[in-house]
Amino acid sequence: MASKKPKDEPPKEEPVNIVAEEPAITDTEADDKAKVVDILLCILCDKQIRVPKCLPCLHSFCEPCLTKYVEKIIKDSPGKIEIHCPECKMMVFQTLGKLNAKSYAENLPIGTVCSTLLCEPAIEQKVCHFNDGCTREAVKWCGYCANALCFDHMDLHRQLTTMKIYHPTTDLQDATKLRFPYQKCVHHPKEDMAYFCPRDWTTTCNICGKIQHRTCYFLNKGVLQISEVAPEIKGNHTTKELDPKLDFLETESQELSDDRKRNLQRLDEQLQAGKDNISIFRKVMDEYLDEIEQNLNGELESKYEKVKSDLENEKMIIDTRLRTVKYYKLMLEAIHSKSTSLQSVTELAKLREQTESINCDIQQRKRTLKRTNLSVQPVHDLEKALPKMGSVHIKEFGRNLGLGHWSLRRSKSTLYN
Repeated sequence: MASKKPKDEPPKEEPVNIVAEEPAITDTEADDKAKVVDILLCILCDKQIRVPKCLPCLHSFCEPCLTKYVEKIIKDSPGKIEIHCPECKMMVFQTLGKLNAKSYAENLPIGTVCSTLLCEPAIEQKVCHFNDGCTREAVKWCGYCANALCFDHMDLHRQLTTMKIYHPTTDLQDATKLRFPYQKCVHHPKEDMAYFCPRDWTTTCNICGKIQHRTCYFLNKGVLQISEVAPEIKGNHTTKELDPKLDFLETESQELSDDRKRNLQRLDEQLQAGKDNISIFRKVMDEYLDEIEQNLNGELESKYEKVKSDLENEKMIIDTRLRTVKYYKLMLEAIHSKSTSLQSVTELAKLREQTESINCDIQQRKRTLKRTNLSVQPVHDLEKALPKMGSVHIKEFGRNLGLGHWSLRRSKSTLYN
């Protein structure tokens, strides 16, 4: 199925730091808690990921958790079914027909980066992870389940797995060198994604390579077997661009998030200032004060809640992008330090595509970002304006954050530039 592995294995490096803490901003509240991004945490069960399955957005979750998550979506969506990533909310699948949640989760690609990271502590502990009660010495590693297995549970594991799903296994001490099977082409389910197009920087199957990438044969070397290009991928200039790119996107996302937070804090101050103005209006309109104050406060609170909700939604989306950028940085670090050359090709291609997508989204938000102010303004002639003595105004104005720019170059020559 795949070519032989390169003879020269990459040197063993120190374990990667799989948890990154977001940098604090200067105006944080005293009770704010540091947020973390953990590449090995399944946010659906809030536990260390097991049987990692990877969505198109590159976020990984436990296969059983994804099954339950999709089952709930199917139950709540009698018509069109749309599946969004639980972390970044990106739509990863939609259909008008029937969908089997278990089959959907099983057919997702293995989270190979998570599986590789999980095997390192398992090699050190040498304890079977098949269930919580087993304390026997582990001798095997299943890359699909991301579990260390003893001899007894290895046999049980074989009995419980289905024939249609391949569980790559190896001796526990060789777990970091495990070769995962190629993913299958979505257009040709029987074909392995065993080829790589240096010009488009994407993986492909043999058939798609001859059809969709036929022009690459004239402009470049054409599609190549992954086994041929894998040793060159990590050191390629396109791969090297991902590090500063993700650093840049992290800074951009953090800046947008901080701006939304400060705007929310100023909104609270403006709310109080508006209420103070309303109290001043009351002295002028004492006769109508009770009814007018109630109506105007209602309008103020309503518009405050609307603006607050809009700002919080914007901040939530930006924070999601920020966490995803941190997640991608950790994934890139894990690929550089722990993935085999063959494994890294597909992951790097997908990581680059998702990075460019987030870049477009962040730059678009910076161009359209507006500052929102809330104020209460009285009418000029109170006597004629009765029974309404004032109105609440929302004003938005653009704030130039300094548009950053970064674009990943697409190689138009060869992979080996």
